[in-house]
Amino acid sequence: MTNANLLVPAAQYLRMSTEHQQYSLENQSAAIQKYADSHGLEVVLTYPGWTKAKLTALATSKSRVRVSGWILMDPEHPDQVGKTRATLWEIHPIVKIEVFSGGKWREL
Repeated sequence: MTNANLLVPAAQYLRMSTEHQQYSLENQSAAIQKYADSHGLEVVLTYPGWTKAKLTALATSKSRVRVSGWILMDPEHPDQVGKTRATLWEIHPIVKIEVFSGGKWREL
């Protein structure tokens, strides 16, 4: 057992590409916790599971959305510009998605 004072804080980011993905958010969280326990890490933050269904509903609602994260240029996919992406810039990882509702920004 690692001394709690020596644990390194860590965040876990759970995601599913599709609703039918083999590895559920619960399984991902359990695997991350097992890894953290054996490597002196303490999971102190969990980024929400933004499922395809939640994001699709949000996109079709025409709500105002604010996405926060790190911006970077991804030069690996220039052939996709104008098809599946608008530019080579992307936000990765996304750390927060907010929706403007009731006069203020609310986390999804």
